[in-house]
Amino acid sequence: MPTSKADSVYQSIRALIADMNPHDRLPNFNDMRSELRVSAVTLDRALGMAEEHGLVVRQQGKGIFVAPHVRLKTVGIYMGIDPFGANHSPVWRGITDQLRDCCAADEFETHLFLDPPTTAPVNVVRQQLTNEFAAGRLQGVIYLCGTGPEQFDWLMGLKIPMVAHHPNRQSHTASVVLDEPALIRMGVQSLAEQGCKRIGLLSHFCVEDAKQSAGKLEQFQAALAEHGLVYDPAWSAHCVRTRAQWNAPNAQSYKELGYDAVFNLLSPLPAKSPARPDGLLSLDDMLTSGAMAALNRLDIRPGVDLAVATLANKDSSSLLGYEHQLTFLEYDPAETARTMHAMLMELIAGRKLASNIAYIEPLARTPIRSETASSVEAG
Repeated sequence: MPTSKADSVYQSIRALIADMNPHDRLPNFNDMRSELRVSAVTLDRALGMAEEHGLVVRQQGKGIFVAPHVRLKTVGIYMGIDPFGANHSPVWRGITDQLRDCCAADEFETHLFLDPPTTAPVNVVRQQLTNEFAAGRLQGVIYLCGTGPEQFDWLMGLKIPMVAHHPNRQSHTASVVLDEPALIRMGVQSLAEQGCKRIGLLSHFCVEDAKQSAGKLEQFQAALAEHGLVYDPAWSAHCVRTRAQWNAPNAQSYKELGYDAVFNLLSPLPAKSPARPDGLLSLDDMLTSGAMAALNRLDIRPGVDLAVATLANKDSSSLLGYEHQLTFLEYDPAETARTMHAMLMELIAGRKLASNIAYIEPLARTPIRSETASSVEAG
């Protein structure tokens, strides 16, 4: 599409203020007309565009000034969910706080863009993010989480420096990936070392991500085989939903799903039944939280009657109080935030990354046995 004269003048104004500071005065209207060799109408339209994008401020009788926030360095933190809802892990809030601290240390402000699914005809959040980038106020974006590929693909289309947080998948953009295969191997090893012979898997899958789901099961089966153990579907519980069901406003919370899954898995079976698992590996801390409530109702003692290893996030409150009963397979949100921030700073500076993917490894933390817990088990 051809560029209008006003568009060209607008780009000249952007170039003019690139080396100026907030609140600096631009040349007066007539001097700008002479310098740019344009009509008053064209210059007025171009200045209007600059005002609309927040680059300049025109003050009647005083002049034209660089807007206060023009050279403010800002990183956008994009989340396609509402991280403050009860259905989501506290880890998202923890990573967000860590990212803000990292950015502040490099004199970057942060802007949180929350973009949960909406039926509104105009997506105000995306419009705002696009305008901020176009105006030069947004230098890069960290994509933390979303509800589907559409959100991620939209961000990719902006061609903005971006680092994505992908818990268990890879992409062509710069990504920080939680090493889930390592977590699965570590969890199975921990349960096997505790003497478990019938290890089940607690997880959630999306119907549209069938290939990814199958990959998790294959990794789990391979980890069992390394310890001479077999996989039996009857020992596992999988929460399977379509993407629309996961994102529905009235969808069950992860805690509720974990409760139902484990209660339905174990309640029909006698305590000593060989059909009941003696170990359980959970790939989600919120599912585990619900599962613990189900075990309590069934009078099954975690760590005694059933060994449990679970994904956990360091310093998260989601499994607070269960340290003496569970094996925690911990990711460190601070390490995730630091890695994402460092990668984004390289991209903003125009430097090529040594690798587009950085893996975050889990660390196993075995149950902290208190004297009370030990005496109960002995009894």
